[in-house]
Amino acid sequence: MRIAVIGAGAMGAWFANLLKKNAQVTVSDIDSKTAEETASKLGVAFAPQEKAVGTSDMILIAVPISEAPKVVKSVLGFAKRGALVVDITSVKSDVVEVMKEFEGKVELASIHPLFGPGATTLRGKDVISIPVRTGKKYRWLKSLMVKGGANFIEMEADEHDRLMSIIQSLTHFTLMTYLTCIGSLKEYARVEKVRTPFFSELRELARSFLHCNPEMYGEIQVHNKYSRIVRSHFIEACRSLDLAFSSGDFRSTPEFMKEAKKMLGPEKLEKSYRKMYERFEGEEG
Repeated sequence: MRIAVIGAGAMGAWFANLLKKNAQVTVSDIDSKTAEETASKLGVAFAPQEKAVGTSDMILIAVPISEAPKVVKSVLGFAKRGALVVDITSVKSDVVEVMKEFEGKVELASIHPLFGPGATTLRGKDVISIPVRTGKKYRWLKSLMVKGGANFIEMEADEHDRLMSIIQSLTHFTLMTYLTCIGSLKEYARVEKVRTPFFSELRELARSFLHCNPEMYGEIQVHNKYSRIVRSHFIEACRSLDLAFSSGDFRSTPEFMKEAKKMLGPEKLEKSYRKMYERFEGEEG
């Protein structure tokens, strides 16, 4: 199996490293210097995009969300008959539409690994796939991921984007809002000297969030058409809670917590609480 990875960023490099164990991998990127450096570091081949695509049985596209539809369309012009063209972007509707419009004899799928380049293994990770036109090469890729321990889940593009508006857009927006808020408070420098378990947990999550690609966070908010809807729900929830507390209503909090417990699974609460303290007390050690 000859595989071209288009995009030599962090996730492109991650997949090149994964796939080289089972295939002959070539890396390509619009930035040739970066692609050559990545290929050399991983011990795989480098080639310009047209050559890499035209000689490969599978082309995996790992480029920014805003570039993905254009790159997919370009790659389809060079892909050989029977090749699998697959992207790994976080928003699916537009890129899948490009794939559906293509009438050539190639396999097509759009996958979304629900993890970043910090992952050291596929085991236990979720990978969502939107199969467009599939065959034996797609089955090979799917089998490779499942054997590696991934939870491989197939669905339609619209369902994917709706789910990601909660899993990604809302989560990211919550953290961006938190960071924007504490950044506006001059007392934060003093707060750093003291902590509670909940504060520590959120701060560590925020630090991890800041380690990742900020442009990707912005593109998810802009290009997932359902992001604006969940942001509106978030803002309305903040407004409603603020109105309640500003009017002196603290008695509605237990009712809100009761409903939230039902939603998140009451049987899991104690375990989560205990694990938080294990991490917190581990920091003290």
